Amino acid sequence: MNVYVEKFLPDNAISRITNALKKYLSLEHTLTENPEGADFVVVCDYGRRRKTLWYTQKLIEQKKRYAIIQLSVRSTPNPNTLDWLPIWEKAELTWSYYNLPELCREDGNTPNFKFYWAPLGVDAEIFKETKAERRFIIAGTGTGKRWNRECKNEILEAARSVKKTVFQLGTGESSKEVFYSNGMNDTTLAQYYSQCQFVSGLRRIEGFELPVLEGLLCGARPICFDKPHYRKWFNEFAEYIPEDKKKVENLIKLFQKGARPVSKSEKDYVKKNFDWEKICRGFWKLALW
Repeated sequence: MNVYVEKFLPDNAISRITNALKKYLSLEHTLTENPEGADFVVVCDYGRRRKTLWYTQKLIEQKKRYAIIQLSVRSTPNPNTLDWLPIWEKAELTWSYYNLPELCREDGNTPNFKFYWAPLGVDAEIFKETKAERRFIIAGTGTGKRWNRECKNEILEAARSVKKTVFQLGTGESSKEVFYSNGMNDTTLAQYYSQCQFVSGLRRIEGFELPVLEGLLCGARPICFDKPHYRKWFNEFAEYIPEDKKKVENLIKLFQKGARPVSKSEKDYVKKNFDWEKICRGFWKLALW
């Protein structure tokens, strides 16, 4: 079978997902770089329901099968699962780190689709701790149009209050208060994570946040909002704050207290449970067999 992995959006997180899927596709199937030549298409959806619906309808018309990786729901212009059901129900498989059947029931909808509830992964061969001074208080995230969703301003304000510097994933002009990654490669990124006390998983409303896993393997303690989707995957090893108007105040308290050291057992847990090979092979087994 010829398989094509579509991602739509030029995004680092989506590229990590699609690259892992391609790497762990069974040898009995063939990757193609052309959707026209594919029998099966994997679509990473980042909340663009109208485009995804149109695209998947075209795939069906062309007698192609497809699977969906659902990266967002509640934070999209279509937060009700009813709008997504026509896409999920016709897919061979829908994968998400959100409990989509439960979200359907919350909305009063019947979940009638094949579902793979699994996290995203991390490459432990790249993201590993190197001994270094933890000169940054936190690895923050958020750049471009989405910076506000990831609490960039709140993180910078809290760091400023404790007179610490932030390592920021994204592009920008570095200063005494913030140092931007500006497209550094993953090996270098791991070295910078190793210089951070904390790593941010503070995306508003919903998210998974790959830096949580990457940073933790490099010894940085994650901070997430106290929401079920974060608790599900990161419950034992993240610090949690409410998603309320006291975000800065709560961050300052954590920064003043300092980060709990990340233990070897925590790293081993992440390596075992968030292994890309295990996750992707599970996806392919359900999607193609």
